Amino acid sequence: MNAVVLLFGVVVPAAIPVLLRRPTWAVFLFAFLLLAHVNLVLSSELGFGLADPLLFGAMLGLVSVYPLLHGDRGRGSGRFLAASALWLAAVLNSFIWSTAAGVSVGALVEFLPNLLYAWVLFLMITDRTRLMAALAGIVAATIFLSVLTILKVSLPYDGVSFLGFAQGEVDHIAGQVDAIRPSGPVRDPNYYCQILVPGFALALGIALAARTGRWRAAGLVAAVLITVAILLTASRGGLLAAAVATVGLLLAHRKIQYLAVVAVPAIALLYFVPSYYDRVTSVTTAIVALASGQNAGETSVSGRLAEMRAAAILFAEHPVSGIGYGMFETRYQAISANYDMMLRGEDRSAHSLYLETAAEQGAVGLAALLFLLGGSLRSVQLAQRQLALQKDVLGTRALQSMVAGAAGLFLSALFLHDAYAQHFWLVLAVLFAAERTIRQNPIRVEPRVDMNV
Repeated sequence: MNAVVLLFGVVVPAAIPVLLRRPTWAVFLFAFLLLAHVNLVLSSELGFGLADPLLFGAMLGLVSVYPLLHGDRGRGSGRFLAASALWLAAVLNSFIWSTAAGVSVGALVEFLPNLLYAWVLFLMITDRTRLMAALAGIVAATIFLSVLTILKVSLPYDGVSFLGFAQGEVDHIAGQVDAIRPSGPVRDPNYYCQILVPGFALALGIALAARTGRWRAAGLVAAVLITVAILLTASRGGLLAAAVATVGLLLAHRKIQYLAVVAVPAIALLYFVPSYYDRVTSVTTAIVALASGQNAGETSVSGRLAEMRAAAILFAEHPVSGIGYGMFETRYQAISANYDMMLRGEDRSAHSLYLETAAEQGAVGLAALLFLLGGSLRSVQLAQRQLALQKDVLGTRALQSMVAGAAGLFLSALFLHDAYAQHFWLVLAVLFAAERTIRQNPIRVEPRVDMNV
């Protein structure tokens, strides 16, 4: 482990001279590192506390000198600046109503690196080539994590985690079935599955839109590997997000008939692995049971529904500005006891980004979050319109894949809060950067005219 930490501490500074000359490589590298959560693994698993300062310092230093070396400009940053500033203002507004300001400040301080990483990467992506490099970095990191996940499950050694990038523990799947649920670098299978969705959409987009058979085959292999990793997590929300991304891409490419090809292995999976079918259908079974006044048989589902209900109650009680950023966990047990909900014996999160935002920041914060997400999709829409005028089919298809992945990501946020938000803000940065890269006009060198001739 010490060797890995030393390698990272030496390689990153040593790579700076190369990255100064090759900004496209820098964008690819940092997109890869952020999606793979290398900083988290180094700090939490390997005890390298300087991982975040070193990584952020390298990114910030490059962004600072790129305007001098490569003529980078800040044009086209207004939409992301306005959306993120509005989100931050809503968070700060909720501080006024927080009963424990120290908790809210601590939660924001812990969260801020996600926003800073996103902003620095956004500033790095100034043209189409760098945008494609960022997308390539996301796909590469997703394949990297997926391969390690498959190896972990396949190998007969339970303790293998590949330096912390392929974590996982034996967990309940359904019924009497227990199995290893991979959690990648983040110690939670559901968030890990969420991390894989954007890369899956991009890989599937390559398989559908590549001009050569070699690239189509490569995209298909990558999509299959990532799909296997997604299925191994046994995350119902993540599986739904991947399904939405798949349908969206097939519709965008006008190849919805291929859905039948996807349905065959899906049906086979449910037939040959009944526990997976039981796990998927347990959600609807639990909801029907609760609606009829009975106890839900699935503890995890009933627990999450209780947490979501608690968030809805807090939002109803504090509809404008909420109870304060980061305060839901401290209020959960009291709310669950007062309303005779399922007691979990510990502070819990809302298990929904939107409901937790509504409870903690009120309608102001929820509106700011929706504006942030909507603004990112609007940026891509404007970029796609410009690429269509330029007849850039490859660029248009790449952005369609990214939108499909983002749609799946945003949908999965219905069932997950922002405990791990680095990949979420990474995707937002790339989406907002799409419009910026199209608007950057190349410098035209006009021939000099000798007036003496």
